[in-house]
Amino acid sequence: FSEVFLSQMKGDNSKKFATKKLERSFIEKSEAIKYLKNEVLILKKLNHPNIVKIESIKKTKKHFYIIMEFCNGGKLSDALEKYQRKYEKPFSQEIVQHLMRQIIDVFRYIHSQNIIHRNISSDNILLNFETEKDKEDLNMMKATIKIIGFGFACYIKSDLLYSIIGSPLNMDPLILKKLVSDSRKTKQLGYNQKADVWSLG
Repeated sequence: FSEVFLSQMKGDNSKKFATKKLERSFIEKSEAIKYLKNEVLILKKLNHPNIVKIESIKKTKKHFYIIMEFCNGGKLSDALEKYQRKYEKPFSQEIVQHLMRQIIDVFRYIHSQNIIHRNISSDNILLNFETEKDKEDLNMMKATIKIIGFGFACYIKSDLLYSIIGSPLNMDPLILKKLVSDSRKTKQLGYNQKADVWSLG
């Protein structure tokens, strides 16, 4: 329900932004407004070099505009596909370790803030390369991770969560079991931040 545009401030070509444009008529009449507000509130609170930053939020009669930090490398899922085509091999162990160190550091941080993400996938991990040459060569050792997709995130302390949210391909088996089963016993199974750890794997 949104489009993302590359944008810049009028009169200032030095800094680029990613601007997400959302239809108000759709957002305000659906459950999506809840997730949009949630994402904005959580991202405003978080401050970490590997979490995408919201620069500004604007609205018109027809649209919401969320102006965010621009990441020049796109999604991790796309980068892996391009890398395999270009070099005819998957990421090396060294590359995976380089990326995972950054991702794990993000989750150490958000969990310390009593937040669970609940929607980890390679589509919600962006890359930012140091230079255009690094981007062109897919020099993954010069890539910085930026985590997005905080719409399903929420605060969690000692209580467990019971709602079924996230991408089935990356779900903790406990949540997946709840998704595919109608039994009362399974619906009562709760989960916490450890579900994010499973999704990281």
